Amino acid sequence: MVSVYIDIDGCLVDYPSNEMLEFFHRKNSVDVSAIKNIQDLKNCLSKEEYNTTKNEYRRSGIKRNLKVIDAAKDAINTIKQFAEIIILTSRPIQEQNVINTKHWLLKNSISHDKLLFVRHKDDFLPVPNNGSKIFIIDDDPLFLSQYKKYSNTYGLLYSAGKPLNTHKEKKTRWDEITKFIQNKL
Repeated sequence: MVSVYIDIDGCLVDYPSNEMLEFFHRKNSVDVSAIKNIQDLKNCLSKEEYNTTKNEYRRSGIKRNLKVIDAAKDAINTIKQFAEIIILTSRPIQEQNVINTKHWLLKNSISHDKLLFVRHKDDFLPVPNNGSKIFIIDDDPLFLSQYKKYSNTYGLLYSAGKPLNTHKEKKTRWDEITKFIQNKL
C-alpha cells in the first residue's frame, strides 16, 4: 500500500495567495509588495491582528475560488494511479472551513481518497506498516523533519521556488515529486 498525504495551502494553492495578501491589505493596510512568504506577513502585524485577520479571511469564502497550482492537479492524477491520496490540512475544523475546503476540492476536480483536518499537523504522524510506503508533501520543512526517523516514510518539501531549508528530500516542483515517488515504488 502506498499512501500520499498532501497539504493544501502552500502545495495545492499558493500560500499566501494574492487574494490573501489583498485581504490583509484591505483589513490592516499591510504593504504587501515586499511579502514573499507567510512569515513576512506575520511579521507585519501583532499576533492578535494576524490571527483575527486570518480567521476573517478563512470565513470570507475567498478560499473557495483560489486557483489550484497548475502542475499539482496533473501530478495528483498521475500519483492517484498507484497510490491512495489523502489531503491533509490544519485549517480549523469549523463547519464553514470544511464546506469551503470540500467545495474547492470538488470545483477543482482534485482527486483524493480522504480529507483529513487536524488541529496541529505536528501531532499527526502516519507510520507505515507491513511494507507500506508513506509520502508526505508539505511546504513546511519543520513538519517534514519528524519523518526522518522512519523507514519507508518520505517527507517531500514542495517549495514553489521558495528557499529550501533542511529536510529529508528536496523536491521543489510537482514533476520532481511525482518522479521521486514513482522511483521509490
